[in-house]
Order: sequence, then C-alpha cells, then structure tokens
Amino acid sequence: MKMTKKILFGAAALCAAVLFSGCNWSLTSALQKTIGEDIFKYNDATYYSGLGTWTIDNVTNESATEYLRGGKLLLTKHSDIAALVKINNGINESLVTSSNQSAAVGNLGVLFNVSQNKGKDEEGNKLSNYGTWNFCVIGVQAYSATQVRYYVSYFANIVEEDMGKMNFGAWTGDEDTGSAITKTTFDANTLTPYEIELATWKTISGLATEGTFGIVFDVDEESNGDYTVKAYDESTVSSSHVFDSEGVTAKSEVSIDADKLGKSGAAQAYVGAYGMIKAGQTLDGSIEVLDLTKQAILLAE
Repeated sequence: MKMTKKILFGAAALCAAVLFSGCNWSLTSALQKTIGEDIFKYNDATYYSGLGTWTIDNVTNESATEYLRGGKLLLTKHSDIAALVKINNGINESLVTSSNQSAAVGNLGVLFNVSQNKGKDEEGNKLSNYGTWNFCVIGVQAYSATQVRYYVSYFANIVEEDMGKMNFGAWTGDEDTGSAITKTTFDANTLTPYEIELATWKTISGLATEGTFGIVFDVDEESNGDYTVKAYDESTVSSSHVFDSEGVTAKSEVSIDADKLGKSGAAQAYVGAYGMIKAGQTLDGSIEVLDLTKQAILLAE
C-alpha cells in the first residue's frame, strides 16, 4: 500500500483545515484555486479514506473553434499525488478524420510540480514572466471505443489567461498552421511559453468500453527531484477509496529526470486537477484525490 506521510509546517494557522495522517479531512474550497475556465464542481469527501472529488458534470464547450480548459490547484504544497481519473462516454466518432484518428471529446488528468514565477531583476523590477505558471500535466483520453491514451508534459511561463489556448499558449501561429514551442530541458533564460514533452501519447489498450474507463495516476517524487508517474487499473482502489498498488504491476510507467524540469533536488509544489473539452463537445468525468504525501502548509499568494 502506498504509505501516507503528512508533514505540517505552521500547523497552528490551519490545523482546522488539514489534519495529521490517520484523521479524516477534506479539501475545502478555501484551499483551492481555479486556473483557466472554472469547469469543475467540487465534492468534499464523505468517506474516511478519500480526500474529495472534482467533477466535470456533462459540461459542454459552446465554442465552435477553441478548447475549453481549466484546472484546480490545492493551495497546499505536496511532493506526490495519487488520483483516480474517470471518463464517461468520452468519445464521438464524428471527430475522426483522415489526419486525426482520435475520437476523444476531451482530456482529464492531473497537474503536479506546479509553481508560479516570481522573479525580479537586480534592480527589483519584475521579470516579464512574473506571475506566469510552470506545471506538469498528465492528460488522459478515450482515444477510441477500445483504447485509452495519455501524455505527460511540462509547460513553462504560461499566462493564466492563456490556459484555454492551443497548447496553453505555447504555440506559434494558428491552430491549423502553427506548431508547438518545445524544448528538451528547462531554460531559465526563456521567459516566453514553451513545452517539454516528457512522454508523448502512450496507449493503454483494453480499458475503454465505448469511451468509459477509470485509471489511477500515481505521481511520486524521489529524493533527488526525479518523478515517477505510474498508471494503474481502477481495481487498485478499494470500495473504501483506498489506493493499494502493492504487488501490482503498473499498466504504464514514465520516469522524469529532475534536470529536465530545472530541479536540483526534491521540492514541494502545487498539485491539482486538469480538464480539457474540445470545441463543440461535452465531457463527463471526475478526478478523485486518493493520496497526498509529504505535505507542507503554505498558501499561495
């Protein structure tokens, strides 16, 4: 079983909101921040082990051309997160074209290693990327009636208002003729948006039944700052909402080197939920937080 460690700093200020491991607690709305569109509803945990669920309840993207994207961040920092991602009826075969075989109506997933840029120059002036976001995202979708696929990417210098844009604004040109702005590793000297592809689309066959599936993503940070992302079948979650992967082989695994993310060691960051709905489509699903470890209380500014 994945062991839970919660280390609280400044607990006197927020002990009513977050308790030590072994006590029941929930992720109240006061401990959340919306980035991008507010497409999630939040349900506090009503069970002992689970920590709460963000839900996209048959939300329709009314735009004919643009994605609808949104995220929820916990305003406490964590090294790790495990979450059950569920998508219901997540395909529309009419979306398939000769150049794009994906029938997915959208993606759901997890945000981790989230930070906000606060840099200033030697004279104390804010850098041009001040207030923008850096984050890793796991996006999973029902690629077809029988296949699930996901990707893992790191995005840097993302303007909050651009969260809904193509590639979170890390894009040159329009959606039809442009291309992604990508790098291979973190670049501290680049203050404009870019993406590092940590894992391009990885297919997990045998999960989707007409676009309906559940999958657990388990994000673990190592002591040197590396991350391991593992994907497990929904059967690893018990009826009491406990995630137990002991003795279970992950269906897929991604290793992420700390130096790709500009990290020199382990460092807590914000985590949360992510959702994207394609133009004109409707998405129904949820992201249930199963485990948060190595927690420190630190509210975002």
